[in-house]
Amino acid sequence: MRKNLLFLFALILSLIMVACTDAEIVFNFSESEVTIKVGDTYNIDYELTENYEIEYTMSVDGIISISDNTVTALAVGEVVVSATVVGSDISDSITVTVEAADPIGVESITITGPTSGLVGETITLSAVILPANATNKTVTWTSGNTTVATVIDGVVTLLRPGVVSITAVVDGVPD
Repeated sequence: MRKNLLFLFALILSLIMVACTDAEIVFNFSESEVTIKVGDTYNIDYELTENYEIEYTMSVDGIISISDNTVTALAVGEVVVSATVVGSDISDSITVTVEAADPIGVESITITGPTSGLVGETITLSAVILPANATNKTVTWTSGNTTVATVIDGVVTLLRPGVVSITAVVDGVPD
């Protein structure tokens, strides 16, 4: 009888211990790799057992940033993002490839600055490019009559009296 009671006690104790152990921790990313473009964001999706948190580490700094599970692409490159469940050795990783952003074309260009001057003077012109975030902002300046005025990087040298047309072109779009 005593053996039976001891056996029953051991059985009840083991059931209590099994019932009190932590549930298995589940953690995994929904994807193993993702590709985004510079300037874009991506929300990292994953499965994680309730009441647990993860900590991120990155194989390379400066290509992406992570804040509240949102990845922001900063520069072209590839990063392996590893996440570990806090207080455990359970982890998973996702490879984030960042590509160059699509080019943003010039819609318009406007020349600003003085429209007249005296022979021998220089006047400085500027080019206002729209949209302001256009990818190519390299301005090519030309003078319609180089005997009247020359132009280099927006600086016009007035050589002789007359009327001259100064043109600025960006990405094939003239002023």
